[in-house]
Amino acid sequence: DARLRARVVDAVRAYRQVYDAYFEANRGRARTPVTKLDATPRVVLVPGVGVFSVGRTKADARIAADIADHTIVAKALANDLGRYTALADGDLF
Repeated sequence: DARLRARVVDAVRAYRQVYDAYFEANRGRARTPVTKLDATPRVVLVPGVGVFSVGRTKADARIAADIADHTIVAKALANDLGRYTALADGDLF
C-alpha cells in the first residue's frame, strides 16, 4: 500500500538524519580516526507485530537479529533488577 510505503520511507529518512547528527556531534570525541557507518536501520520494531531485521545479506540480517535479541534480553534482565538506563549518546559513541 502506498501509504505504508511512504511511512516507511519517511521513518528511514528520519532515522538516517538522527544517526548523521549523532555521528557529527560525537566524532570529535574519538581518539582515533572514525568512519561513519551506513545509516540504514538494521532492526525495526513494529508495535503489536514484532521485531524485524534488515541486512545486505541474509547473514547480515541474522546477525542484526541476534544482537537485537540479546539486547532485548539484557534490558529486560536489567529492568528485573531495578531499572535499565542507557549510557549517554556521547559515551555510547
